[in-house]
Amino acid sequence: GVLPMGEFLEWAAESSGRWGRFWNYPTLFWLGQDDLALHGVCASGVFFALALIAGRGGRWSAVGCWVSYLSLYAVGRIFLGYQWDILLLESGFLLILLGPGAVVPFRGAVFLLRVLLFKLMFLSGAVKLLSGDPAWADLTALEYHYWSQPLPTPAAWYVHHLPGAFQRLSMVIVFAAELIVPFLVIGPRRVRIAAGGIFVAFMGCIAVTGNYGFFNLLTCALCISLFDDASLSGSRLGGFLSSAKDGAAAPARGGGGRRGAAAVVVAVLLALDTIHVVGRVRGYQALPPSAQAAVNWTRPLHLSSSYGLFSIMTKKRTEIVLEGSRDGQAWHAYELPWQPGPPLRRPAFVAPHMPRLDWQMWFAALGTHKRNPWLRSLMARILEGSPPVLDLMAHDPFPGDPPRYLKAVRYDYRFADPETRRDTGAWWVRERRGLYAPVMERRGER
Repeated sequence: GVLPMGEFLEWAAESSGRWGRFWNYPTLFWLGQDDLALHGVCASGVFFALALIAGRGGRWSAVGCWVSYLSLYAVGRIFLGYQWDILLLESGFLLILLGPGAVVPFRGAVFLLRVLLFKLMFLSGAVKLLSGDPAWADLTALEYHYWSQPLPTPAAWYVHHLPGAFQRLSMVIVFAAELIVPFLVIGPRRVRIAAGGIFVAFMGCIAVTGNYGFFNLLTCALCISLFDDASLSGSRLGGFLSSAKDGAAAPARGGGGRRGAAAVVVAVLLALDTIHVVGRVRGYQALPPSAQAAVNWTRPLHLSSSYGLFSIMTKKRTEIVLEGSRDGQAWHAYELPWQPGPPLRRPAFVAPHMPRLDWQMWFAALGTHKRNPWLRSLMARILEGSPPVLDLMAHDPFPGDPPRYLKAVRYDYRFADPETRRDTGAWWVRERRGLYAPVMERRGER
């Protein structure tokens, strides 16, 4: 109930019209918005995913996965608005094209997967330089990244304290991986394989120092398109792929009509990818009106999207801590399980799980409470004692009896230095900065 989908879909219907709502917000939840519908869509996605793993259903199982996730994405708003959610939708649509009996031939679909990988990696590097943030240009960004990122791992603390020369060299490697290596994906066989190996290693380094949900695994899965049977022979991954190849990787067969349709689909998606790359680099306002219209018209389905991670490096870490009180004098914190929390709490590995509330609290701290109205809704649910919301907390300091007052407090965090950690055991140091939002009082109490 933090962001009720029923209220959102009512607004969507009013703003988009009777038929426009189905295109602008493509979701199965137009059929119903209760808990049963929510669990049903989630269960259907799990069912079709398991069918794919078992080699059953082929293309139609892929369609089921894509429709289920698109339905959730359309109503999830900020909680499902991350770039890897969009990446999952785009790659999921390409998976449909790879299914048995698909219209697009295997080689055409593989080419589109390589283009997607190029787009993801190249734009991630391009936006850093185009942002104008001096932390990228002077190679100092990684001096802030490990402790200011949303959910660091324990390894991030150790890497942060490596010498400055290591951090600058790491930045050079990042730019090479994101701005140079992507062009190798369209190169000869050995060059493509080398690019795939570099990308997988790069994703591994990111996963060791930060929790980014399924982003790293999904990117590594896209890298499979850069390898061939010979390069994977003898590996466990190669054996797994070979067992499914007859169903999932078979070229489409049929007459000229199917081949023509395949060419059209590949051409349309390739054109959209090109538009997004040019638009991201030069600005979408510089595109011809027809290109802008194509982007706007296809945006709800996310058949092709733009990417660009960490365009501006955050050089300050502010955390929002919710505190409750029965008398307005003694306050107790509602700690989230994956936030930094108390200074003695050790960072943890949580990926590929995506603790979306913990992540969104990090984003909310970058702005004001007026720009994050969902936080007030979250606080209201806590004061009501909502069990599903309280289950998102690490613990409930007021079990069975919600507090009368609730406030959001801002703290500045950064990693503790080695001496502090050796003497006190603290991973973090923090400083209280005052209220983030006005104190909220439970309804019916004065």
